[in-house]
Amino acid sequence: MTDKTLLKRTLVIGLVIAFPASLWLKQLGGLNVFSDYSANGLYSVIAYSLAVFPMGLAYAAGFALLWFKKSYWFIIFAAPGRMALTNYLSQTLISIIIFYGLGFGLGMRGAPMSLLFIALIILVLQIGYSALWLKYFRFGPVEWLWRCMTYGKLIPIRYVNR
Repeated sequence: MTDKTLLKRTLVIGLVIAFPASLWLKQLGGLNVFSDYSANGLYSVIAYSLAVFPMGLAYAAGFALLWFKKSYWFIIFAAPGRMALTNYLSQTLISIIIFYGLGFGLGMRGAPMSLLFIALIILVLQIGYSALWLKYFRFGPVEWLWRCMTYGKLIPIRYVNR
């Protein structure tokens, strides 16, 4: 069996398991681990596990298959990938401010599609910011700090001959 065959099987099996489990989880009312100690709570944990893990594997297999096809639109993820820790931390901070009660609290008030739209805007802004930052600097700011702490010395962050 080739790698692509395994990835295709993983994609199909993951989706076949995850979609019905997601519908079952929705029917049960979502994941109620902390408030529901009944059989319904147990079923929701089982449904969640059957929905999330196979779906994650299906996503990973799908992206790997796209990578094998040499989809050149993946190049837009190169700059954010080089600044992964910076983007992760900034996305966490931005999302806490927008979605949680510490900031605007939109997470519980917004419709799912509007929340998805906001998340996509954040992603697009981070892609643009990463590309712009990396035109002038070799690393993201947090990656640079991490390298300096790892090596125990100050590492140049700017490009030398630009």
